[in-house]
Amino acid sequence: MTIQKLYKKYIKIPQEFSNIVDEKNRRAAKILFWFSMLFALIAFPPIAVWNFVDYGGIRIRVVLYYAYLLVLGLSGLLFLKLKVPSPILVLYILINSQIISFINFVNTPFSNFLIVFIGLLFSLVMILNINPLVFMVELSIFLIMLRCFTHYKLVKLIYPESSTFLLNLYLFFIIIVALVFWKRKYTIIELQKNAQLQIQKEKTNSLLQNILPDSVIDELKTQGKSPAKNYDNMSVLVSDIVDFTKTTTTLSPYFLINELNDIVSEFDKITEKYNCIRIKTIGDAYMAVCGLPEENENHAQNLLLCAQDFIAYLQERNKTAETKWNIRIGIASGSVIAGIVGKKKYLYDIFGSPVDYAVALQNACRPMHIRLSPKTYRLLQGKIKLPENIEIDSNGDEK
Repeated sequence: MTIQKLYKKYIKIPQEFSNIVDEKNRRAAKILFWFSMLFALIAFPPIAVWNFVDYGGIRIRVVLYYAYLLVLGLSGLLFLKLKVPSPILVLYILINSQIISFINFVNTPFSNFLIVFIGLLFSLVMILNINPLVFMVELSIFLIMLRCFTHYKLVKLIYPESSTFLLNLYLFFIIIVALVFWKRKYTIIELQKNAQLQIQKEKTNSLLQNILPDSVIDELKTQGKSPAKNYDNMSVLVSDIVDFTKTTTTLSPYFLINELNDIVSEFDKITEKYNCIRIKTIGDAYMAVCGLPEENENHAQNLLLCAQDFIAYLQERNKTAETKWNIRIGIASGSVIAGIVGKKKYLYDIFGSPVDYAVALQNACRPMHIRLSPKTYRLLQGKIKLPENIEIDSNGDEK
């Protein structure tokens, strides 16, 4: 495996995920900075009292230590406020963790120092997403400085066994570096998996939106079901292609499916434009509604606009298309029941007299005309100018 492949596998965060990693690091850094500040404010008073009882006063190094933690927290929060890039924040945290470790190294037994340092370093590795190369450089600097400290005369007198501890510390460094590389690889894999899952989720939602209204999908997701409902004020449109069955005998199946796909796709765009939804297609028949599942007081007007655009689209298409298509459209209004039919294969369907009436209106309509029920006609009066290709049914109204 080449160096470039190793770099991509264990170190480089793909560009499309960098914002996600940066945001996680910023949230983690905010927690660390708040902890540093609050720890200094909460821990200093009892430590000061204890120093005063034991030594008759507060040692200056204690004051400086907690003042340093307080400044660290405040400065970090200021950096966050100024939107300092997250890699700089991570580096700032690593450097200050080393400074804190050295302070503990000078003032506590070496074994205590190891516990503090290991716990601090392990916590940072788990909380932050650290670039392994930056981490290795920082550890190398730390080891050099630590080695220098072991030759400091006072330290050698207090910690005569420090060389043994250092050997154990080196072993821990190897383990922690391996952990950083593993976490980076794990993060990259998780980000890629999550991205793939998101793509699959979007595809699933897209498929559901083709067969179910958005509000019904939300009910299925949140409640696991979507009960049937009655809608009193709605309109339904049914369109059918003139002489479709006769024309299909002269066309190849591939050409026919492409033609239907083009027409239905354009009809879908038009229905969406006017806040209507397609219920289903059966062969060349196209059914759309307005006023459900969301109420819409302009349901009849919106469907009439859809019908006009359907016809206008086909008229324009017929000017250049190899096969000329004409449609008949019926629109009826009234009360229906709508809900999901089926458990494994969902179908959102509507039932009621307006549906049957719209089908009958379409059957009685002339090509490239729109036939309205009397109730639909009354709903449209005074709201919209009716086009010349409108027909009003005179045989009765919906029950």
